[in-house]
Amino acid sequence: MNKKYLIPTVCIIGLLTSCPAFLPSYVLHSMILIGSFAVMASSWNLLGGYVGLFSFGQVAFFGLGAYTAAFLSINGFLNFPLTLVAGGVISGLFAGIIGYPFIKLRGGYFALGTLGLAEILYVYFYNEDSWLRASRGLSLPIISEDIQMFYYVMLILTLACLLAIYFIINSRLGAGFVALRENEDAAQICGIHINRYLLYAFVLSAFFPGIMGAFYAHYVVYIEAPDVFNVGISEAMLVMAIFGGLGTFLGPIVGTIFIYTLGEIVRSTWSVYGHLIVYSIVVMIVCLFFPGGVMGLLRGEVRVPWWLRKSKRKSL
Repeated sequence: MNKKYLIPTVCIIGLLTSCPAFLPSYVLHSMILIGSFAVMASSWNLLGGYVGLFSFGQVAFFGLGAYTAAFLSINGFLNFPLTLVAGGVISGLFAGIIGYPFIKLRGGYFALGTLGLAEILYVYFYNEDSWLRASRGLSLPIISEDIQMFYYVMLILTLACLLAIYFIINSRLGAGFVALRENEDAAQICGIHINRYLLYAFVLSAFFPGIMGAFYAHYVVYIEAPDVFNVGISEAMLVMAIFGGLGTFLGPIVGTIFIYTLGEIVRSTWSVYGHLIVYSIVVMIVCLFFPGGVMGLLRGEVRVPWWLRKSKRKSL
């Protein structure tokens, strides 16, 4: 990490650590969800921002992680911390097993394929009534009723996951992702195994939502398929990453804080589903005026739409 960011980072972590001492429970609840979405948006950015594959179905791995934690906890196989790891591992393994056909797809076909995957898992768990009986919803053992405990667990998870993503981005693997995004043929000539790197990105983008899904299951105690496989979660990841800035580390984090806060304001003052309209407007504004997101805007990357440019007429 660049030394000039070290002191601000330590100060922010110190402030976040002290938040439970002076913030009410509902604010801590919002901060827990912000931490979760920051990790998921950053993991989506690995696939969408660094590799260039836009997924509309990352909620599939969030839901799979939630059901993994529920199954292991209800049957007493693993304790709370290990179920979090298991949620990420199972989601990552599942992505690795079914990932090869998906990494052969590009553009809209990849987006629709991943969306279809999320819908398949949703339908399965919504109707499953044999070994897991997920169709009736699952109640997990209560770990704690202290929201401060969950806040600190999420803080540790968020910092650990974001640090891992930071090192991935700045590693040889991250450089390979960018090379694939820019030109697959050139990357292959340089010795990058295209399918292997694409599969790595797909698995990593599934691993982190799996952890967050497992945490969410313990946090809310009761889960149902319509909640944990809600496609709106995938939309939120996408919008947060795009608004903050694709292909940057800080972009998804900044985007999550802004978009989540704006969504909560709209939900509380206007409509329960008003945040979906806000998401659509935000995406259109970003695509039209600053495709680099907030981070691109800070670098001075602003696009003037063609219909706002002054047309230059040739003098006769």
